[in-house]
Amino acid sequence: MLTRQNNKMLNALAQHGGDFSSYISQVDNRFNNMLSAIGQNSKTLLLLEQTMIENAENIRLQYQKAEELFASQMMESQQVRQELEKLQIATVELAWGSYLQY
Repeated sequence: MLTRQNNKMLNALAQHGGDFSSYISQVDNRFNNMLSAIGQNSKTLLLLEQTMIENAENIRLQYQKAEELFASQMMESQQVRQELEKLQIATVELAWGSYLQY
């Protein structure tokens, strides 16, 4: 009877040990999967960060080019305006010169 009780106890412990081992194995697999996913997410975030930095730099360069173009256009516009004023003055002087001759 004692031997039978011991055998039942040993069988129960063996069953629990197997169940516990299986549980630990599953937990280990899940943690490994989780660590793998965290690693992949980290790589993805680093790539996203690098892309955002590059995009920000491209935007800055495009803005700088636009500012340079705007400044150039403003200077050319000012030059055209000055030339038009000279033309206007010359036209008025020509008209007055022609008028005064008669």
